Amino acid sequence: MIPKPKVKLTLRLLFIFVLLSLSALIFGLYLFLHRDSFKKTKATNNENVLLMLALSKSSVQKGEELTVSISGSVSAQITIIGYLGTLSFDKSKLQVKDIQYKLGSVSKDLGDDNSTLASASATGKIYLQGEIQSAQGHVLSGKTEIASIVFTALEETKPQFTFSDIKFYRMNVDHTLTELQSDSVNSSSQPDAITLTVKLKIQGYVSKASTSPKLNVKVKLGGGGLAAVTPYRETTFSPDSSGIWTGSINFASISAAQNYYLLIKGGKHVQRKICDNKPTETETSLYHCAEGKVNLINGDNVLDLSGILQFAGDLNLETGQDGGVNAADFSLINKAINSKTPVTADIIERGDINMDGVVDSQDYSLMNKTMELKVNRDEE
Repeated sequence: MIPKPKVKLTLRLLFIFVLLSLSALIFGLYLFLHRDSFKKTKATNNENVLLMLALSKSSVQKGEELTVSISGSVSAQITIIGYLGTLSFDKSKLQVKDIQYKLGSVSKDLGDDNSTLASASATGKIYLQGEIQSAQGHVLSGKTEIASIVFTALEETKPQFTFSDIKFYRMNVDHTLTELQSDSVNSSSQPDAITLTVKLKIQGYVSKASTSPKLNVKVKLGGGGLAAVTPYRETTFSPDSSGIWTGSINFASISAAQNYYLLIKGGKHVQRKICDNKPTETETSLYHCAEGKVNLINGDNVLDLSGILQFAGDLNLETGQDGGVNAADFSLINKAINSKTPVTADIIERGDINMDGVVDSQDYSLMNKTMELKVNRDEE
């Protein structure tokens, strides 16, 4: 006869086994019934990401470095969770020195990174595979830099690159994935393009670790042999821990040349004209642009404009920015300061010049300072 404690233990284990089996059956049935929510779908013909290759130099001497920037452009916003593609090059003439993922991060053990430089150099192929480490994915809007690769020349050459086998994985609202395929792109067929990485110092802004503000900035190029000033290119700038704001702007079909000048206009600021690659000023001796002296090469150009201030006050009102600091801008600040009820998020967005989350006397004082220095109108 089996003792009662052993019988109870056996029945308990049997019950747990049946419960686990039933749970597995229910979960499997759920996956079967909802299988369409997890499968990949194909993109329609009108969905695409246009790829671009920008080279920092059109030719290199032995031992010189050059950078290849890979960017994607979309006509409408899409949310992606990953991408892949293959960058091919002449391994007898170039060696890979550095691989940086600008969009997301490398898919571990799938994409090449700085741990696989030797194998990439040996094959003449870099397998880029990136993933967005966020459940919400990444919203592609306009032009976005995807990756930047630095090469060292093994001999004098005019390098050529091909980016092929390209796929992006778009996340849909119903949690399905759409596979977007893009056409291959060859550096020799790319139009000349200049990319500016610009560093700015914003009047009144003090870096705060707890916030990550954004600022829309518009940039024009003039001089450099251009027949006319380019249209504005607009992009988003973000600050680092020291309070310096950085953003990148691409000018397609613009050739490398000397004697360019820039027109920089922040979303709450008057426009400044820049004629030097690294301008400086003091409060008693403000920077003024005489003639363009900015030298630009095809590919990436870094312009450190943090030695001068972007003066605040031309607010983005409901009618937009009008090119100067005037009564309409002061009126918005005054109404916010004197309001007996909490101001709206829209008013804070428009009038919070120093980006501390409120519209107050500090913002008013910054506008007054702009007026006192007589820099209250856009430079052209």
